[in-house]
Amino acid sequence: MKQGTWSFSTVLAVLLFALCLQTGIAFFAGSVWLAASAVLTAAAALYSALHLRYIQRGIRRYVAKLSENLEAAGSQVLQGFSIPVLAAGGKDEMIWYNEAFRSGVTNGQDIFGRPLTDLIDAEALQTLKDNRHAEIALGDKLFTTYYSVSGGEKDAISVFYFIDETQLRHTAEEYAQSRPAVAYITIDGDGEIAKGVRDNARAARLLEAEKEIEAYFSGSGLLCRLSSSLYLYISEKRRLEEHRADKFDLLTRVKTAANGENTGVTLSIGVGLGGETLRECDEFARAALDMALGRGGDQAALKNKGTYEFFGGHSRGVETRTRVRSRIIASTLRALVEESDSVLIMGHAYSDLDCLGAAIGVRSIAACLGKEAKIVLEPTKTLAKALLDRYLAHGGSTVTPSAALPGITRKTLLVLVDTHRAGFLESKAVYDACTTITVIDHHRKTVDYIGNAVIFYHEPSASSASEMVAELAQYMVESNRNPIGKFEAEALLSGIMLDTRNFVLRTGVRTFEASAYLRSRGADPVQVKQMFAGSMEAYREKANIVQRAHIINGCAVSLVEEAGKTVRIAASQAADELLSVEGVSASFILYPTEDNPAGKGVNISARSFGRVNVQLIMEAFGGGGHHTMAAAQLPGETLEGAKERLIEKLTEL
Repeated sequence: MKQGTWSFSTVLAVLLFALCLQTGIAFFAGSVWLAASAVLTAAAALYSALHLRYIQRGIRRYVAKLSENLEAAGSQVLQGFSIPVLAAGGKDEMIWYNEAFRSGVTNGQDIFGRPLTDLIDAEALQTLKDNRHAEIALGDKLFTTYYSVSGGEKDAISVFYFIDETQLRHTAEEYAQSRPAVAYITIDGDGEIAKGVRDNARAARLLEAEKEIEAYFSGSGLLCRLSSSLYLYISEKRRLEEHRADKFDLLTRVKTAANGENTGVTLSIGVGLGGETLRECDEFARAALDMALGRGGDQAALKNKGTYEFFGGHSRGVETRTRVRSRIIASTLRALVEESDSVLIMGHAYSDLDCLGAAIGVRSIAACLGKEAKIVLEPTKTLAKALLDRYLAHGGSTVTPSAALPGITRKTLLVLVDTHRAGFLESKAVYDACTTITVIDHHRKTVDYIGNAVIFYHEPSASSASEMVAELAQYMVESNRNPIGKFEAEALLSGIMLDTRNFVLRTGVRTFEASAYLRSRGADPVQVKQMFAGSMEAYREKANIVQRAHIINGCAVSLVEEAGKTVRIAASQAADELLSVEGVSASFILYPTEDNPAGKGVNISARSFGRVNVQLIMEAFGGGGHHTMAAAQLPGETLEGAKERLIEKLTEL
C-alpha cells in the first residue's frame, strides 16, 4: 500500500509538471493554445484530486481492517505494552509495531514496510512459525519470541511478542558458573616413590609435585593439604571448567617436573560437579577419585551427577595393594560364605583361563569352609575347554544359568570373578536373582560397574583375578586344611600366566609371590602350559589372521571375514603374535560375533606392550579391560564400519 501510493504520486507530479510546462509555452504561442492548455491542466488536477481521495479511502479501509484484526489480539492495549510487539502482513512485511519494540528491539530505528527477514533470519523465522515460540538473538540481546496469527489467508496478520530474557540468562549463567565444585588430588603410590631412592630425593620429588599442584590451583579457590599425599580443592564451577578445558594439564606437568630415574610421580584427581549442595559435590568428588584410582591412576575423573568424564590415564598402574586389605577381605568373605545357605560362582561370558581358574579357586575356598559351591557356566561357550575338561575329570561340576535359577534363595551368595560389569556376565538373570553379591576383579574400573556388591574387591594393579584369589586363599586355611591343592594351584597359575603372557606384562612383586605360593602347593608349570595347547584348526586360523594384518599408524589391524568355531581363541592368540612384529605397538583383531544372521555384530580383541593404552581405545567402543589387554563388542555394526571407526580413533591418538 505504501509503495503503491508513492508510485502514483511520482507519476502525478511528472504529469502536472508537463502540463504546467505546456501552459507556459502556450502563453507565448497565443490565446487559443493558452485556453486549451489551461482547460487540460484543470481537468488533470481535478482527476488527480479525485483519485487521491479514492486512495485515501482505500488506506482508511486497510487501516480499519488492520485495526479490526489486531483488535482480536488485543490491539487496544498493544500500543501501551511494555513488551515489544510487532505485526506483519501476509507477505511477512512489517506493518506495525509499538513503541516498546521500537526502543527495545530496533534501538529507535524505523523498519516499517521492510521484510521480516531483515530482522529475523529465515531459519529462525520458520522455527518460530512452526513451534509458535523460539529463542531469537537480536544484536546483543536474547528474546523469547511468541507468534500468533489472526485474519484469513489473504488478509492474515502475524503478531510477534518479544520477551527480553538477556538479563535473566546472564543471571542464570552466573548462578550456574558460581556453583560449588570439589576436587580431591592424590599422589599415586606415595610409598612406592620411596623405594630405591634416598629420603632427600623422595622429598625433592614430592616437593616438585606439591609446587606444581599449588601453582595449578593457585588464585582460583581453596586448596588444603589433608595429608602428605592428599589435597582438597574447593572452588566455583567456572574455575574447574577452565581446568577441564585444558584436559587437566597438571597430570602431564607433574610427570614432566617430577620424573626420576627409578620411578615417576603421577596424580589421580576426582572432581565433583553439579551437586545440589556442597556435600553432594564432595560425595561426587570422592566417587570420582575412587573411579580414577580404580582405573589405574594417573588420570582425572570428573563426575557430574550421573555421568563421568575421564582425562589422562596413559601410564601403567602402580602396585599399591597391601596384605592388610587382602586379610580383611578374606575375613569378610569367610563370614559371608558361612552365613549363606548356598554359593554360586560366576564370571564373564566366554570364560577364559583366568576366569575359570579364579572360579575354581573360590569353589575350593567355599568347600574348605564346609559349603558346597557351584560354578555357573555354559560349557559350550568357554575359551578354557582344556581346563574345564580337567576340572570335570577331577570331580568338579558346573551348572548352567537356567538350572541355577530355581535354587536361588535370599541367602544365596553370588561371587563374581574376573569382571565387574553386569552386561558382561555369564548370566544377567542369575545376577538379578541374587541379593548378596561379591565381586573379585582386576580390570580397570568402568562407569557401569556393579554398585550393589557387599564386597567389591577390585585391584587394578593385580595381574589377574587368579592372583587375587590365590592371595585370599592363604588366609582361608582351616584346621590345617589348605583350600588349594595341586589341581587348584595349576588352575590359578594358568590364569596368571594367561593375563601376564607368561610373566611378561603387568607383573608385580605380588604376582611372583602368589605364583611362588601356588608352586609350593604343587603347581606343575608343564601341566599348566599344556592347558594353552590349541587345535590345528585354531593354529591355522591364527596364522591366517596374522597374514591378513595391515599396519596402520604403528598398529596392526586384521579383519576376519568368516568366523570359525575357534575364532575367539585364534583372535586373541593372533593379537599377541602380532606384537612380535617390528614396528607394531598395538594389535587389533576384528571378527564377527556368533549367531549374527543379519551380518552385523563385531568383536574386537586388542593387545599392546604398554606404549598404547588399548583400554582407552576400547572404552570408546563400549568395551574395557587393561592398559595392555582389552576388548569390545559392537552389536549391530559391520566389519567395515567397525574398521573405519577404529582407524578414526587410532588417527586421533
